[in-house]
Amino acid sequence: ERTAEGASLLRSRAAAEASASPAGALQQRIRVLEQEVKVQQERLEEERSKLRLPDGTKCLYLSSTLAGWIPAVVTGFDHSGRTYHLDIRKNAALENIMPMPDVLAAEAWPIGTPVSYTSDSMGGRTLPAVVRGFHQGIRGGEGTYDLDVKKCAVCSHIRARLM
Repeated sequence: ERTAEGASLLRSRAAAEASASPAGALQQRIRVLEQEVKVQQERLEEERSKLRLPDGTKCLYLSSTLAGWIPAVVTGFDHSGRTYHLDIRKNAALENIMPMPDVLAAEAWPIGTPVSYTSDSMGGRTLPAVVRGFHQGIRGGEGTYDLDVKKCAVCSHIRARLM
């Protein structure tokens, strides 16, 4: 609401200055539009941040050094590199991060999280997907995720993805 009021104020200033000189009006209009673009970019980034894995999320990281998947926890996100920081590795590539299968429902990746899903039925094709739910494993079994493209998807076919 505050940003809408600010944009409205800038527009009214631009209208007032428009009557003063055409060149000044054009420059003011450019400043107003630039400010509006900045506000929209901030809103977009805020919405995108809601779709990222939150700090504290448990996952598995594919370590080339250890030649396998190792438990990790998300500790941050690098906006410029579009990579996650994990407790065991900074700037972890998305394709090297998958959900941990033996977590409690409360520790599962959040509903709405964008992921990539590798489909066996489609010849190993990777599909963009979104988490819709989680089924906790029973008696130590592995949990599965309901995705918009696949029900009960196993964790080994799921990777982190960004919007």
